Amino acid sequence: MAIELPSSEEERALRVLIEQASATLAKRRRDIPTTFVAQLYGRSAPDDVLLYGADDIAALAEGAYDFMVDREPGVPKIRCATVLSPPPAIVKRLWSSRSSTTICRSLSTR
Repeated sequence: MAIELPSSEEERALRVLIEQASATLAKRRRDIPTTFVAQLYGRSAPDDVLLYGADDIAALAEGAYDFMVDREPGVPKIRCATVLSPPPAIVKRLWSSRSSTTICRSLSTR
């Protein structure tokens, strides 16, 4: 049986994960602002983000940045991608069966 962390512990774990992912991404991509991961995931529900490791969060943030940085003004931009879910042991405690997650990103300029 999984142990549920109190909200403050979950939020603390989320902050640590975001810091680790930020450091990972900073080593790979110096062109991405160091605050980008925190801006992207800082208001996310901890349950949604804590399923992934720092490398996964860094890779997702990198993909989001690449998607957002190249855009044509005045033209909406939408992308959906299916990514592999976390390891089955982690997923099992939350859902009975899940093999992938669909991530949709949209960007609208005015």
